[in-house]
Amino acid sequence: MERLAFEAGLGRVSISQLEREQVNLGVDSLGKIAAALECKIFELLLEPAEGEKTPENLRRGRRRFFQFISTDDRLPE
Repeated sequence: MERLAFEAGLGRVSISQLEREQVNLGVDSLGKIAAALECKIFELLLEPAEGEKTPENLRRGRRRFFQFISTDDRLPE
């Protein structure tokens, strides 16, 4: 969730509220999420196919997602 929020340029709270069905995001925000997930907006709105397992929400709490780059892996200046 944190990585999605970061890559979409949205607040972590917004993504969390959307996950819990507490808010409805605008098309612009859905576009940012779709771009971060490399999919089209309509794909975010598809119902699971019959017999397909529905995704489960993650447990509450923060997740670390940043990877630290060692000094040997730095990009050239």
